[in-house]
Amino acid sequence: MNRTFRWSLLLAGVVASGCGGSVGATEQAAPSSQTESLASSQWTSNAPTRVTRNWGLASALLDSGLVLVTGGASESGIQRSAELYNPYSDVWTPTGSMNEPRGNPSATRLASGLVLVAGGGIGAGPADRSAELYDPATGTWSSTGSMTVARSQHLATLLDSGKVLVTGGMTSSGGFTPTAELYDPATGTWSSAGALSSGGFFQASAKLYSGEVLLTGNISGVNAEVYNPTTNTWRPVAQMPRPRAFHTATRLYSGKVLVAGGNTNEGESASAYLYDPYSDEWTPAASMNRARRDHTATLLYSGKVLVASRFASDGAELYDPDTNTWTLLEGSLVPDSATATLLHTGQVLLTGQTTSRYTP
Repeated sequence: MNRTFRWSLLLAGVVASGCGGSVGATEQAAPSSQTESLASSQWTSNAPTRVTRNWGLASALLDSGLVLVTGGASESGIQRSAELYNPYSDVWTPTGSMNEPRGNPSATRLASGLVLVAGGGIGAGPADRSAELYDPATGTWSSTGSMTVARSQHLATLLDSGKVLVTGGMTSSGGFTPTAELYDPATGTWSSAGALSSGGFFQASAKLYSGEVLLTGNISGVNAEVYNPTTNTWRPVAQMPRPRAFHTATRLYSGKVLVAGGNTNEGESASAYLYDPYSDEWTPAASMNRARRDHTATLLYSGKVLVASRFASDGAELYDPDTNTWTLLEGSLVPDSATATLLHTGQVLLTGQTTSRYTP
């Protein structure tokens, strides 16, 4: 079951009762969005995956430029299968299957070129603690250390040290865990990375130029905090003007972080904010042309940000940090429940129930 459907009613009730503060006059002064559209010729339909994955798949760009897609839910259930996409020939080929079926796991390419896939759920069943490594050289999977906490729909961030920070996510009981842990590729083991103040509920993270990680989102209480890998500690930072979940957080070339969309205490939102880690301040950015939640956000080589909705009908748009404007992309080919992968070519591969490619 798609996580947006699973949690939309819950979030509507809980967020409405959150403690999000009012937004001051600076928000009202934010520039308005552009409404002109770009040509649909920038979008192309790609060859479909060998296995139709309706939701919950994970993807990672390999050093070779190929894209690994694994897990997710098909008509036959949660998948162990994996496949590789070649963007130069537009061909999918099968590769080794995972040891465990996984829906909504995390997939992180390590410095070694291996891909760490961790956690995930088995249908409506429990979340998984286990993790495994994909070796592109052999097309095979091997088990590695298990997480302390079983989780799915969590966040995973590759740190400068080569370790992987995992935060939040859904637990086996159906709740969310306010915990974080670190994976060390050198030892194949996990260790505690402290407790979150922000709850772990459908959040978004961005690694800062300092090497620290900004974690955003909560339905009440603390909604922004930063992880320091050197001290293995969390600290609260300036709070977003209102609570939100199902949003995105993207570090721009300037070092600022763009937080866009999601569900706020006013429902599904088109609003966006910029966080400046150097001054620890939030400022409103222009709002998107359409309200979006559970979408993807990809930083392009140009410095612009491509946002693609969870549902094909809502399309995609571009944010330009230089002008603080959004441009709606008419005729966009956005698959339902897609992941977004920035290719070596600078194009963006969207993989979901169908596949497509955006060329800037």
